[in-house]
Amino acid sequence: EGGGWCWDRDSCEWRMWKKGLEVSDASIGRHIVVTEGVMAPGSPVGDFNIVYIPHCTSDSHIGDAEFGGLPFRGARVLRKAISHAGAIGGLGAGDLVVLGGMSAGARGAMVHLDSLISSGTLPEGVRLFGYLDSPFHLEMTPFVGLDDDRHNLKLEAQMIVERLHNEDILGVGGVCPLNEAWKCAFGEYRMPLLKTPFFLKASVYDWYQLGVAQDVHCCPFPGPWDVYATWADEFANRTRGAMLALPQVRSGKSGILGSTCYDHAMSQKPEFAEQKTLGVSMQDALRQALESFAGRDGTPMPKVMDMCTQFHCGEGCSKDLGQPWTVFRSS
Repeated sequence: EGGGWCWDRDSCEWRMWKKGLEVSDASIGRHIVVTEGVMAPGSPVGDFNIVYIPHCTSDSHIGDAEFGGLPFRGARVLRKAISHAGAIGGLGAGDLVVLGGMSAGARGAMVHLDSLISSGTLPEGVRLFGYLDSPFHLEMTPFVGLDDDRHNLKLEAQMIVERLHNEDILGVGGVCPLNEAWKCAFGEYRMPLLKTPFFLKASVYDWYQLGVAQDVHCCPFPGPWDVYATWADEFANRTRGAMLALPQVRSGKSGILGSTCYDHAMSQKPEFAEQKTLGVSMQDALRQALESFAGRDGTPMPKVMDMCTQFHCGEGCSKDLGQPWTVFRSS
């Protein structure tokens, strides 16, 4: 499960106020009914045995510590849930496991993918594949002076890693040989290092990253529009280039789908199957990725990237933002 994170008392109190019981296991029922999205019937994994790990730990599933009197045990919960499910299900060599998530859940999956087998969380010989929807954070220059932690994803990552002291979970010095621990939890830097094959979905106009960085949300957009559009286009160009440059994608071992739609983390929505980029939905691309991973009839990994160069310009974008764009200009 996705849903942001928090990194100090103020941000966690804000998260508790906004999310309510979603930050507590009191909200978790014994059964979750899914009717749409990646876990629904018709999805390539819809008939799998599914383990759903809620994000009540508020740490993107990468913590196992306390700070400010609050527990952050997402990594422990994730590993225990996976090992327990594997034990009761008789998971063994040759079985297929897809570890996936969206937004914060995808960031957690990204961090854990390369260590689940070596840590003993999954048994040796399991065929492990990653499904990563919208974890691809970029380090960008702050927008129009908004450089506090609420508007800077880099600062957020630095602060939560500093407080969690989770270098071992992040694989610092091992599966993540970067010289700064926070980068091991940051998509731009961690994704190129992954050894486990994966399918990555991202929007080059990701509304969460644009919204956090710029404090701008549709609709209407605050003005001036040209300043917003320039920053958003730089973000889009960098996202597109970084995705296409991923060594796993260039080698054909992993797949991508890059849309230009102004959205984020669509895995549990109808758009998973219905919204298309160059005629390909997330459901289509994931199915092809799994067939390629299985070595079926020489099927290649999906490599879908919308190259249109205007905000929300994809023909398949399902969200109607209104055109021409509605822009609010403050006095």
